[in-house]
Amino acid sequence: MKKPMNKVTKRILIALLAIVLLGSCFTFVGLYAHNELTKPRFKLENAKLEPVHPLTVTETSTVTNDTGRNERKTEYISDAEKQKLLPDTFNYVADLYKKAVAADNVETSWHTDAKLKDYSEAPSTPFPEKDVEIMQYILEHADENDKNRVKSLYPQADKVLSADKEGVYAFDLTLEDVTDISVRRGSYNDKNEYENDEYYFVDLTVDPSYIDASSIPGSEVYRHFEEAFASALTADKVSFEVTGVKFAFKIDHRFNELASLEITRSYRVTADVTLTDSFAALQADESGKAHVELPYEATEKIEFRYYGAYFTANSIAEKKGDMQALPARVTVKDEEAKENFSLTFEPSDPSVVKIDEDGVMTVLKDTDDPLTVRMTLEYKGHTYTDDLTVFITELEVETSDGN
Repeated sequence: MKKPMNKVTKRILIALLAIVLLGSCFTFVGLYAHNELTKPRFKLENAKLEPVHPLTVTETSTVTNDTGRNERKTEYISDAEKQKLLPDTFNYVADLYKKAVAADNVETSWHTDAKLKDYSEAPSTPFPEKDVEIMQYILEHADENDKNRVKSLYPQADKVLSADKEGVYAFDLTLEDVTDISVRRGSYNDKNEYENDEYYFVDLTVDPSYIDASSIPGSEVYRHFEEAFASALTADKVSFEVTGVKFAFKIDHRFNELASLEITRSYRVTADVTLTDSFAALQADESGKAHVELPYEATEKIEFRYYGAYFTANSIAEKKGDMQALPARVTVKDEEAKENFSLTFEPSDPSVVKIDEDGVMTVLKDTDDPLTVRMTLEYKGHTYTDDLTVFITELEVETSDGN
């Protein structure tokens, strides 16, 4: 009769078994990792779309986290180098804008946002401080909750074709008006994370004399402001000093399209104000007038939406049996009925892949030769075509980080 194992022996055997199992586990994991790292992979070359019209950037940022937090360092080119690139860049963005607003296949939308708070310069008025605080509070909240009381005083339009005939900003800026330029590719968010690599951002600083300040009191926008404030006050001896002008272009460089233009105009406004009877108690003296000076800034925002059909990559790689939505960007009017446009996908070898009407591709068989998929959109008298190269491979496709 065998003697039963004592508790110490059992524990030792259990521990040895655990060690053996753990070692086997690490061995299998190591083998799997080795196989994954060493097995052949398909490297997809030049798949990413690069700029159609490359621009020289004036500033380049890099992020490091040596101190445990992201720190961004930006390097700038010299002023002399800026001056050399300014003419070509200016002509490029001006041409993009003029073509976009004149096109019958580009939707243009525009409105103006006013800066209603957070100025570094405080308004100068003879009114009691508490009353000024109340006035500022009312102004700061004038456009909240979709009230748009200030925004509605400016011209606005939505999704207009051939916008140059419908009152959009007429590009009359000249190269001589520009005093400085900034060109960046991509941007960084509040966490110093890089994003928007598909965009160029071109900022032009403009001489304030570009704005004819003397014409503002006779403008339609000024008349709208007069009407909006008529129940509270009238203004005399109104003058505008232009303190700054900036043009900010956002360009989708993959398709050579202007995504938006923002024009910021900054002023110092002075006027003699006469309050109506309802507000007469605020008058500073017996003259019935109050001299006021205040900063004011408004940003005209113009956005563009281009009709068309483009692939968002030069090439893709798939395996036999894969189903994959093609990387396509197709843009027509919102909620456009399908019968109003024609969209087709034609592979150079239909025996290798089939593609449905929604652009979902199924790989039917292997092939050593790459094939081409041509996308064609016919819409509102325009025909748009773009080609995509498709590789069929049995190998794992190497990702952008090399894995």
